[in-house]
Amino acid sequence: MKSYKIVSLMLFCTTMLFGLKLEHIKWYWDYEKALKIAKQQHKPIILFLQKKDSKDSKKMLFTTLCNQPYIKYINEKYISVVVFSDKKNSYPMELFYTQIFPTLFFINFKDESFYKEPIFGFLPPNKFRLIIY
Repeated sequence: MKSYKIVSLMLFCTTMLFGLKLEHIKWYWDYEKALKIAKQQHKPIILFLQKKDSKDSKKMLFTTLCNQPYIKYINEKYISVVVFSDKKNSYPMELFYTQIFPTLFFINFKDESFYKEPIFGFLPPNKFRLIIY
């Protein structure tokens, strides 16, 4: 445990020293709250629907959606929501139903229709970049 703290402190100090800023997607965990914010800011929503035991969901989250060059763009242009499929009360399941995990839904803030076609299953960063812009 002590070595973990030392490594964390070293990483933090190095980041501060060199002014590195790691970007990450600003996720909301509550669909209704995200929808409200999306309506206020006039931005579409990215709904990342995942399943706890899905290896592809984890792979998509950690390889495609973390620390990529398009994250700043996503944060500027979208409101992002991540939910687990088994938490049926956390998003409107009747609108965004799937049995494929992960799924990314692109949602219009005005009427909750599709803003872009959904992405079903894992998508590597280079292909996701082509869709997101």
